[in-house]
Amino acid sequence: MIVVMEPHASDAAIEGVISFLVAAGFDVHRSSGQFRSILGVVGEVTGNDVSVVSEFEGVAQVTRVSEPFRLASRRFRQSSTVVDGPWGSVLAGRNIGLFGRGGINLDYDIEHGYGLGSPCMIINREPSQGPVGACGHVGFGILFPAFNAQITYATPELAGFQFSAGLFDPATVLESNYTRTPLPRVEGELSFKVPKVFHAEVSGSWQRIGHADTSLNLNVDSLGVAAAAGVNLGPLQLGVAGFTGQGLGIWVALENYPVFTDPAHVLRKQKGMLGMAALNFGHTKIAGGVGETLIGATGNDIFIGTATVNATPNFPNRQLGYSAGIYQGVLDDLVLGLDFFSANTRWNPAILANAQVSTPTQTVNFVNLGATLVF
Repeated sequence: MIVVMEPHASDAAIEGVISFLVAAGFDVHRSSGQFRSILGVVGEVTGNDVSVVSEFEGVAQVTRVSEPFRLASRRFRQSSTVVDGPWGSVLAGRNIGLFGRGGINLDYDIEHGYGLGSPCMIINREPSQGPVGACGHVGFGILFPAFNAQITYATPELAGFQFSAGLFDPATVLESNYTRTPLPRVEGELSFKVPKVFHAEVSGSWQRIGHADTSLNLNVDSLGVAAAAGVNLGPLQLGVAGFTGQGLGIWVALENYPVFTDPAHVLRKQKGMLGMAALNFGHTKIAGGVGETLIGATGNDIFIGTATVNATPNFPNRQLGYSAGIYQGVLDDLVLGLDFFSANTRWNPAILANAQVSTPTQTVNFVNLGATLVF
C-alpha cells in the first residue's frame, strides 16, 4: 500500500498515520520530499485498511498494490536528503525550487495532475537538451520552479503557517552572456493551509548575476515574487496564481532565452496570472483554466528598424492559454484523461517587406488523450 500525504502535511499528522500502521503490524518506510511525504506500507493489506487510512488527517491518496511494495520504486528514489525534527527540517540535494512552486502545485491539483495541458515541445529547445513533457499552464500564467541543487530549511508548522528558505545553485544565461554567479540564489516561501479546505503560498527569488565581459561592469539582480491560493468548496475547486519580476523568463526563472535582456543588457520584466476551476463528481473531474504571461519591452527595444538603426530581434510580448479537460477514474489506480489546450502567442510589432507594420500572432491548439496508471 502507498499512502501519499497532502503537500506540507504536518509532522504530527504523518506520525499519526505511521503509528497506526505500525500498531496494526505493518512495516512502514517514509520518504520525505520538498512537496510531500510518501509512506510505503509492507504487509497484507485489506480493503478496510485502505478505507480507514484514507480518513486520517493529512492523507491525500491511498493506493493498494497487488504485490509487496518495492523500495526500488521510482517514487522512493530520492536525489536529496531530509533531516527533520521538532525544530523543523533541512533538505540538502537536488529538488524542486521554492519560487513559484505554489502555482505549479495548484495547476496539478486542480487540472493537470492527470492531464497534459501545453506540451513543452512548443518551447525553443535544442535536441541535446533532451526530451520534453507536459507543461500544464507553464508559460501561460505561471513559471515552473525547476529542479536545483539546494540547502533549504523549513520551520515546523504553526497554526497552519510554515516558512521555508534556501540557498540554491545559481543559474547562468548564456543567451545574454550573463555567466558570472558570485553568490547562490536565495528563495523563500510562506505558506498557510487549512487541510482539505484552503491553502495559500507567497514566494520570492533573488540572484545576483554578472555579464561575462567584466569590462562592462554589469552586475544585475534577477528577482521575482509569486503567489497562489486554492479553496475547496465541496465538489468545487477554485484557484488563482501569478508572478511578477525581472529577469525571470517565460517558462522557468532565469531561463536561457532571448527575453532575458534587451540589446543593452537590461533585464526585461515579466508577469503572469492564472485562474482555474474544477468540479468533482465521484471519480469524474471536469476542469478548466485561463492564464496569461506578459513580457515587457524596454526603452532600448526597437522593433521597427531604419536604414541606420537595426531592429531588436522580435520576441513574444504575450502568451495566452485556455485549457479544459475531463478526467475519469476507472480503477483505483487508473485515470483516463481528455484535455484541450489553446496556446495563443502575440509578438511585438514588426515591419514587413512592403514597409507595412504587422503584429504577428499564432494559435496552436492541442487535444490530448491519455491514461495514467499509479503504482
